[in-house]
Amino acid sequence: AMQQMSTPILFLFTLFPVLAITKQFGRMWGGIAGVLELALVVMTMKLWPNMFAGALAMAVGVLMLIGLAVSKDLRQRRADRAAGAVEEEVGGDDPMASLFSASATRLRKYLPLFMLLGAGVCVLAQMHVFGGGEATSFLIAKGQYAEAAQVDFYRVFGFIPLIATTALASGAYGIAGFTLVYPIGY
Repeated sequence: AMQQMSTPILFLFTLFPVLAITKQFGRMWGGIAGVLELALVVMTMKLWPNMFAGALAMAVGVLMLIGLAVSKDLRQRRADRAAGAVEEEVGGDDPMASLFSASATRLRKYLPLFMLLGAGVCVLAQMHVFGGGEATSFLIAKGQYAEAAQVDFYRVFGFIPLIATTALASGAYGIAGFTLVYPIGY
């Protein structure tokens, strides 16, 4: 009974990519994303009744958001280059470059160590000694490793921007990286 209380909230999470797309790329793209997600929810309910209907829709929505953002950024760069705009050197007057450059350099220096630690976490997840988080630990305890991997895989997409910007701004990075080591390990 308690699990059914969370179902409406989980379906509302499906709308986050639609809202982000609408806010960043306009109503037309938001409408396309909304219709696509609605169609995926209905299709998932019909074709895969044992799977949460919003999971596929949310994943496609996040991928659509990422695709639109990358496409917009690439178009902007091409337009800037065509207009003859010269890119400033890192560390110039740009406050973002000065904020991130020192931390990024320090993180790159320790990249082999991060890779080794991430591989260790992945091995621990494979041995079912270590789980990704609160959401997956209950699934792992029940022996539902594929479902745990799916939950952590979706979490990767949700937290990449937060983890990346925090790591670049602070210079600190967790051993689990972008948390992709968990679904790989399961």
